[in-house]
Amino acid sequence: MTSTPWAVIRCKWKNSTATPLSDSYFQDLFTTAGAGTDNMVEYFDAMSHGRVDLTGSRVFGWYELARPQSDYAGNVATPPAGKINRGGLVSLARQTAADNGVDLSRYFGSVIVMNTPTDLFGQLGGPAAVCDGSNVQPSMIGQEMAHVYGLDHSRRAGSAEDYRDDWDVMSTLSSCHMRPGTPYGLAGPGLNAANMRSRGWLDRSRVLSLRSSSGGFTRRVQLRPLHARDLPGYLAVEVDDYVIEMREQRRWDALIPNPAVFVHSFEDNHSYIEPAVGGRLEMLAGDRWDLGRESVTDLPFTRVVVDRIDPAARTADLTITHRAGHDFSDDIHVGGMLGTPWVDGGGFIGVGDTGLIVNPGSPLVGVAQHLVAYQTVAGLVDANARNATQAAAMQYLAEFARSELERLDAPTFRSPAPLTERSGEDPSTAR
Repeated sequence: MTSTPWAVIRCKWKNSTATPLSDSYFQDLFTTAGAGTDNMVEYFDAMSHGRVDLTGSRVFGWYELARPQSDYAGNVATPPAGKINRGGLVSLARQTAADNGVDLSRYFGSVIVMNTPTDLFGQLGGPAAVCDGSNVQPSMIGQEMAHVYGLDHSRRAGSAEDYRDDWDVMSTLSSCHMRPGTPYGLAGPGLNAANMRSRGWLDRSRVLSLRSSSGGFTRRVQLRPLHARDLPGYLAVEVDDYVIEMREQRRWDALIPNPAVFVHSFEDNHSYIEPAVGGRLEMLAGDRWDLGRESVTDLPFTRVVVDRIDPAARTADLTITHRAGHDFSDDIHVGGMLGTPWVDGGGFIGVGDTGLIVNPGSPLVGVAQHLVAYQTVAGLVDANARNATQAAAMQYLAEFARSELERLDAPTFRSPAPLTERSGEDPSTAR
């Protein structure tokens, strides 16, 4: 268990007297004073399988900052003269707390709460998450605190777009499966197993690991809900780099549509939810997920079938089958015999004698597929069909390039999109 106490620093803008929410609200939400209320201490305990302990977190303030809110420029890389941006706000709030005797070196990170509607973001691997009285709710602040632990937004396989996994807190948007009506407003959903594993939070003693290197196999597995570590049995299954989990309609996941099974991969610090055959993201009884093509017998093939989900027993029964495929090691000499790009549908991409290992959920697989599509139709006689196909391929590549450029140019701040009114209750009405 790792001790990661947080300093909750409540700040007022200069000459602003508002103090949203009660002292007990913050004490109960962030410290052990709120034991039994599904607060942030209990959330991160559950999401880390007991690896992360927020005991020792303390609430400070309200402290008045030396600047009025009109000086805040928000999410800009370089603020105008006389203004501060997100980084400036974090520095100002932490310095103000230090000036008031708070020893920040004793805390893993800071939750900075502003007294008026200001912003919502977290510093990726940095010292602080920032919120205000209008959004200091578990669903939103849970994501921003998770950014400080190093987690980035979750995605859907084959896409570089953020916020695409509605069953994961790292996608909290207005459409995410958040539960209203808690003492602190919106709560959940939980973290997926791939995100947990990336932080070392997935309890390895409760994971069944199946490796394709061991050859073909068929295994029948029973899963327990991912966050129910009080129950006996497996909480997740790994098939090479993929991780399979069950989620149930309880606690932070109470508002997910169904008890269901999910498959995730992880690439470039993002988890990717893998769609089942037919495109469904949640796998119900009878659904299956395939990796590779069953009809191509020379290549490896893996299938996960959901045989049964029993919400009352809190179990999901799976059949996992793997076919090893043909061993090409004697067919392709070291150094390469291929003069054109090749792709196996996920796993490796190569050009000439250079190979690049790629997780099948990576958007690089889509890049390769669209490049192949662009070249394949070059000889079509039908100019309209040829141009339409090549334009679609280039549009995908342009979107991928735009997304990557934005990622490379982006600061370390991560923030969700604004919530819609239907997302839940106003936290100012909570105790």
